[in-house]
Amino acid sequence: MKERFYKLIQGDMKKGKAKGYSVENGKYREMLVSISEGVPVDYKGEPYKADGRIVSLPGFPEPEYESFGYGEILVALDNEKYYSYR
Repeated sequence: MKERFYKLIQGDMKKGKAKGYSVENGKYREMLVSISEGVPVDYKGEPYKADGRIVSLPGFPEPEYESFGYGEILVALDNEKYYSYR
């Protein structure tokens, strides 16, 4: 099984512009997280959904997530919780 994890990093959660990164075998691939609205102008990935979904790139599974209130998302993949961003 390939090593794979997702981690949210610093971003503007109020405008839905927080970014996440997936790491697989040392290669970084960008994901985006939106909890409200707003699309970064340099985003060229899959259609953006401003509803709290995590948008993963082709070839990567879409991780499960939970929202615990305004501005906080906990990412889980393979039953492992990796990061909480508030």
